[in-house]
Amino acid sequence: MVICREPYALELPEVEAQTSYDTAKKQYYANNKQAPMWRERHLSHLDGLARAIAADKDTLFKSERKNLILIEKTRKTHRRISNVTKAARGGMVTKLFKTVTNGTGQTQTTEHTEQKDMEEACLAEGTARMTQNHVTPFCQPPLRDLLGPYPSETDVQSILYGIYEIPPNTDPHAIRLLQALKLPKKIFTEEGTRSPDSILPATITEAEHKAQWKRKKEVTAAEPSGLSFTHYKAGSYDDDINAIDTFLRNTPRKHGFPPLHGSQSLISQS
Repeated sequence: MVICREPYALELPEVEAQTSYDTAKKQYYANNKQAPMWRERHLSHLDGLARAIAADKDTLFKSERKNLILIEKTRKTHRRISNVTKAARGGMVTKLFKTVTNGTGQTQTTEHTEQKDMEEACLAEGTARMTQNHVTPFCQPPLRDLLGPYPSETDVQSILYGIYEIPPNTDPHAIRLLQALKLPKKIFTEEGTRSPDSILPATITEAEHKAQWKRKKEVTAAEPSGLSFTHYKAGSYDDDINAIDTFLRNTPRKHGFPPLHGSQSLISQS
């Protein structure tokens, strides 16, 4: 319902629901007529990528564009075949069994057939699964009070270097884990510092940036207010644009700050 922008569709009066249905149906038929034009407009976005590939391979633009469109049609045909051959979805859930274990280890199974009871049972099961870590040693005192939900850089370094002072009354399994997190001696120098070879570089090269974008599918959906995947993939074929994109991608990684819209930006592909 949320995807269809009608989160309260099941609560609408019958007359209003019918009106909304009729409106959506008319909009569907109107959009269906525009589908071929939209599809052609979408494929026109491949022109830049086709030109970049043609220039990189020293081939013809028309041939590369034809290949990209053929790939698109093949994927569409595959989706249609998959929709026909895949197993049919079952009907709605009409019965649910909930098993509860008491403090003595005995189990009790209850059958639910009412929608409200089934929803409450599913919510309880989901909550239990998502919060099962709350009883682990790192979410309990004393480690929770000292490390918190997000340990500081100092605490992390102390654990990795094996100099963290484990507080008393710590769970024995948590103690073993903290001790196992100590970095091996072979990655340290004689002065006790990290060997440069053991530290992964924070940045990537222009060749790595280009190779990663070449593996991306140009039809991948991108954040709507930004540029498409096709744009960035085509840009990776140009040396100057590839250098600029690599610089923009490396800047937050090198200086340690998140981009303003990290989940919606080019850097999020890293």
